[in-house]
Amino acid sequence: MKKWMLFVCSERESSRGFYKSLAEGLVPASAQRLISSHQDFHSLIHNTAFSETSHCIIEAELDWSGKNPGDFFGFDVAKSLRRSGLACGIFFCTYWPEEAFSVQKARFSLLQAPNWHQLIFLPTGLETFRKLPEVVMTQNQWEDVVDSLTDVRSLVQEVLHDLKNGVILPAEVISAEDKKCSLSRIVAAKFQQLLLILPEKEKELEKVQAALMSKILAEAETEGVAEYQEIIEQFTPEITQLAPEPEEKEETPLTRSTPWKVLFVDDEPQIRAVMAEGFKQYSINYELAGSGEQALDMLASDTRNTITVLICDIRLKDMKTGVWQKLQGYDIIDQARHMPNYLAFTALTSARKRLKRLQQQQQSSSIVAFYKKDILESPVGMGVFSQKIRELGNMVFFKSRNKPVSTSWRIGNRQRYGERLGLYYKAHLFSSDYDEAEQEINLSAERFVANILEGTSKLNPEISFTGTFKKPPADPEALDKFRQYILTGRRIALALYLVGGYSKEEVFKSMLPKTEFTGQMLKLLFNTTFCLSFQKDLPDKRDIDRGYYLGARLLQEEIQWLVERYRVNLELSTLQQNREAIESVAYLLDDLRDLLSEKQPKSAEDRKKLNAFLNDDLRDLTIVNYSKLEEKIKEADKLAIHFDVQKKFHEYIKLDLEDEIPDPRIKNMLLGLLKN
Repeated sequence: MKKWMLFVCSERESSRGFYKSLAEGLVPASAQRLISSHQDFHSLIHNTAFSETSHCIIEAELDWSGKNPGDFFGFDVAKSLRRSGLACGIFFCTYWPEEAFSVQKARFSLLQAPNWHQLIFLPTGLETFRKLPEVVMTQNQWEDVVDSLTDVRSLVQEVLHDLKNGVILPAEVISAEDKKCSLSRIVAAKFQQLLLILPEKEKELEKVQAALMSKILAEAETEGVAEYQEIIEQFTPEITQLAPEPEEKEETPLTRSTPWKVLFVDDEPQIRAVMAEGFKQYSINYELAGSGEQALDMLASDTRNTITVLICDIRLKDMKTGVWQKLQGYDIIDQARHMPNYLAFTALTSARKRLKRLQQQQQSSSIVAFYKKDILESPVGMGVFSQKIRELGNMVFFKSRNKPVSTSWRIGNRQRYGERLGLYYKAHLFSSDYDEAEQEINLSAERFVANILEGTSKLNPEISFTGTFKKPPADPEALDKFRQYILTGRRIALALYLVGGYSKEEVFKSMLPKTEFTGQMLKLLFNTTFCLSFQKDLPDKRDIDRGYYLGARLLQEEIQWLVERYRVNLELSTLQQNREAIESVAYLLDDLRDLLSEKQPKSAEDRKKLNAFLNDDLRDLTIVNYSKLEEKIKEADKLAIHFDVQKKFHEYIKLDLEDEIPDPRIKNMLLGLLKN
């Protein structure tokens, strides 16, 4: 039977598209299987023999509807595949940076485990700036992954646990012969899994299986309730001892004092005192401020960037006069974004409704929001909050130490562009959407791409980028094409990695002997695509010639694309967007969606209107169109009238107006709606 490859990815169209293009670049359609939903996976597990599977590629951060998997569901899926008999190499592909898999200073760039597991960090391109993680992987999370995939004894215990559950036969009466057949089949299947995990213990496993099966079959002859599970318990220690002892792991205490500080801003002295005690208890260094002016002064004087987390109460009053302070929490965060400091932003609020808004905003502005009472009144609130802050601080601390220092891209006046590069890199590194980046920085196309490349490369200190553009760019779809370039580069690198590519020098000599490259283009191309770091000793080098062919073909496509398509218009001024205008209307429509989601349409036409509205997301807009926004607002009001929720909808509008919507045109639209 022909070998085939298995690809497991999320349901998102972007994820499916990437893994589909990856599959097409690696193997023919007849030799690939793409799984992108829980239903497909369930069918695969129960109806597939994995003996002819050559490789398995799994998206580490799987996201399937109907499941609540957490951040690294791909590891659970891999464990299920292993327990179902998959014995080939597994590649985990992740967009998360290395810091996400770090415990204090320990860094893991490649996860090697029994049965060949590899953790591949895909090069961070523009696509990933939209979804940088808010936290690093905690020590407990990391240990769970290690236990699931790298601890052989843990894998053996998982199989034995499944075996004990498997021998619980149906309650209905079955013949003794059928009972024996069922038990024999169940035990044989589980011992086959044990053999996959412990291939060097084949003789020992055969001996234990025979003894276990003998006792189980004898028990099946007895009348009354059979004690199969107790029999398995008797053999469990003997089987477990066949697995090697887990390696001793050096404990890394999480309670040592942080090498960075948080700046906590709140108008109430009592709350500042309580939070200070909490930070002391959990060994987090801190500074306190009672006003926005004081906080910004402290950030300005922090020239060594020791403050890495800014925590702000959203509403700040002058405690003497009771009047709102000039700078509110959002103002402080907004101004801090324009400072050279590398910061993670955390917002506190006392209003549940506002908390929901802030949590929705996290994806577009990288603000982590908390409800005050959850921290101050819950018995475990401060502990959970401190752990989150510690994770945020570590993430920023590691990244800020890798900020760009090269001046190779500072064209013209160094002093003028030097600061802009740092600000621009900061905005892209800690904002989840490049549309939210520094709008004052109007860089030319060369510097725009250069800064993205250089900033990306600094996430991996061993990578550096160089590149030139021969002609002025002129393609308005520049960013999409650039993202596609990054994705294609990943596909090339992963293709070579899977089938056994060697070093860059060998690829040059044997794969592209007749192709002429400029030195600049080679550096740009290979430093972008070979971020995976080739492994010296791959398990199987039989397909090396095929790997060269695939790489050559894909690289030829890439070069052609570079020559014909890379003349793109990346003037930042053409991309500036007032996202606040879109967001303010989008949040208002979210409130209406919550109201309408409880309604049951009476007619097919009503159902069609309602579904169209519920599935429309303004955040897909790329450029502000006020006519479009006004049309959406009026359409929403008509729906509110039709479904009898206009009164509540207008209450939400009034609350938004109280929050001082920054865009005057949006504000006037909403005021006009209330008057009508």
